[in-house]
Amino acid sequence: MRAVIRRGVWTLLALRPGGFPWISVCGRTLTNWYVLDLDATLVTCTSKKDGAAGTFKGGYGHHPLGAWLANTRECVTMLLRPGNAASNDVADHKTVLAAALRQLRCRCGRSCW
Repeated sequence: MRAVIRRGVWTLLALRPGGFPWISVCGRTLTNWYVLDLDATLVTCTSKKDGAAGTFKGGYGHHPLGAWLANTRECVTMLLRPGNAASNDVADHKTVLAAALRQLRCRCGRSCW
C-alpha cells in the first residue's frame, strides 16, 4: 500500500517545476538514480517494552535499522530490533535493503527487482 501511495506522490513531484528531486554529485544530476541510506539508531526506553534490551552504551531500549531515500528524504522501511542488536548485522541489513528496494519503482511504474 505504501508503494502505491508513493507512486502517486512521486507523480505529483515529477509534475512540479523542478521535477523529481534527483541527486546531484559534483554538479552532475544523476537522473533515474535512487540513493538509499541505511542507518541504525538507539531509542531509549524507561520501562520494559516489547523487544527492549540493554544497549551497548549501557542504556535500555531498541536499536532499529532503517532505510531512507536521499532523493525525497523519506523513510522507506524500518526494522525494529532489540537494544542489544549488533550494529553491523549482515542479515538485518539485507532484510532492510530488500524491503527498501521493494518500495522503489522504475520509471515504467513496475518493480524492477
